[in-house]
Amino acid sequence: MPGPPSGRSAPAARSAIVGRMKVILDVAGVLCIVQAVGGALNNLLGSSTPSWFLVNHIPALDGHEIFASIVVGVLGVALCAAARAAGRSSGREEG
Repeated sequence: MPGPPSGRSAPAARSAIVGRMKVILDVAGVLCIVQAVGGALNNLLGSSTPSWFLVNHIPALDGHEIFASIVVGVLGVALCAAARAAGRSSGREEG
């Protein structure tokens, strides 16, 4: 049976994939946290100017922007925690 196409061993290839996944989860988590904090502040302070916070641009969430911002923030924290867990588990795996 042929080895991995990149010429790496299977554990090294798996570790590289987990490393990329960790970065993607971390970036997505931080973006969600920034959107949540900004959106909540924007709505709590009663800003009437257009903003770049996504929660304010979804018509189905009209009137529920603060709650939606909290949910997005919790999602962001969960994504960052998943990135940390993926980083820890990749260090323990050995072929």
